[in-house]
Amino acid sequence: MGRTGCCVAEFCATIPIAKDTFYTWIDKYPDFAKAYRIHNALSEAHWIQLGKDNLGNPDFNASMYHLQL
Repeated sequence: MGRTGCCVAEFCATIPIAKDTFYTWIDKYPDFAKAYRIHNALSEAHWIQLGKDNLGNPDFNASMYHLQL
């Protein structure tokens, strides 16, 4: 999910669990916390690449892009 820029809310809605449960799992399960850190790196890379890919695109909605960061 990180490769597509998925956020915590989207992940929680998919399972489905509450966001507070998600963060409890981060604190309780080291492997889950590690997977989340990896997810964050993949998600960040996705959004950076999307911006780079659209630098010259006049139709790219930079305001919406900025909100995703």
